[in-house]
Amino acid sequence: MGHLKSLHWGKSFSREQAEEVGGLLPELNLQQPYAIDKAPAALRTYFATYGFDSLLESVTACQYCVGFVQTRSHRLAVHVWQVPNASATVLVSHGLFDHVGLFLGVIEQLLHAGYCVVALDFPGHGLSEGEPAVIRDFSIYASVIEESLQFLMPGLPRPLFAVGQSTGGAALLSYVLNARELNRPELNGPELNGPESNGSVSSGRNSNTSESPSKLMPENPATKVKKLVLLAPLIQPQKWPVINVSYILLHKFIQFIPRNFTMNSHDESFCEFLRDYDPLQPRHISTVWTGAMRKWIQSFDSLPMSNIPCMVIQGDADMTVDWQKNLPRIQNKFSDITIEMIEGGMHHLACEGDAWRSQVYQHMLNFLSKE
Repeated sequence: MGHLKSLHWGKSFSREQAEEVGGLLPELNLQQPYAIDKAPAALRTYFATYGFDSLLESVTACQYCVGFVQTRSHRLAVHVWQVPNASATVLVSHGLFDHVGLFLGVIEQLLHAGYCVVALDFPGHGLSEGEPAVIRDFSIYASVIEESLQFLMPGLPRPLFAVGQSTGGAALLSYVLNARELNRPELNGPELNGPESNGSVSSGRNSNTSESPSKLMPENPATKVKKLVLLAPLIQPQKWPVINVSYILLHKFIQFIPRNFTMNSHDESFCEFLRDYDPLQPRHISTVWTGAMRKWIQSFDSLPMSNIPCMVIQGDADMTVDWQKNLPRIQNKFSDITIEMIEGGMHHLACEGDAWRSQVYQHMLNFLSKE
């Protein structure tokens, strides 16, 4: 059974510890496995809370590395699991408000199937630096993916596959569809929500790094995704017309809106954990992020098509994304695409109840293993 089935979501990781954990990570070194049992106390609590230690115990001969990768815009927490004789590497891309610790069920399935796995916390999420859940443009997600993979892939097996949930799916779509045209951020402009940067990068979750476009970069064959799996991908959310009007009227006056924790999974213990116990959950949504989503919605149809094989897995009880409108738009971007509907599946398919999650795993693994 999947890792999440046996995981009791931890309640001992405090918000105070969350502030210090990211700064305790070493620089990522793929040649140096990370010894969880010898980590600083706050990091050991982090690993135990989300089940990193249990995951390693469940996978034979798995080498785990964790540390930070410094991109031009952010210092990112990156996790890498390597198994012997891996047939490929899979990038796992989390959604808005999420972090790598919530995706160990998906990661375990991939490891048991013989894949190496790479997963990063996006800026402002998990252990990565940045203002919580704030991004100026979705192309920044794609940029940090590209820069992280440039660092990682020379030491990992190819081909490269990718799996993304919700906003993580949007990040992968931005990365895959933009390819050569993607503008990437550099440290050369005013900081998003604060004073001008002096070009330095600080540790911790809040930095004065900037996110301004850079020159176009050629596509790198080593970081090219060969197969793409999207779980409830975000183009536009439910009730977008109402959200859009509210944004237009209020975004110049309001920076943050209190977050409404909804039941987006049949796993009630997971939803309770997010709402009441997970210290890495942002408690507000930024109107800056909403503005970035607005640009994403408006620009998506103008992105080029791709011939990369793509599978979309979508629950028909999803009340977060407007999947009825999103699926046709995504289909128009891929010449080779499969849609798998999960009857009764809610939005957070990566952390759904057992009956729904097992279907997600089966579709994902069958697609990735198909010649």
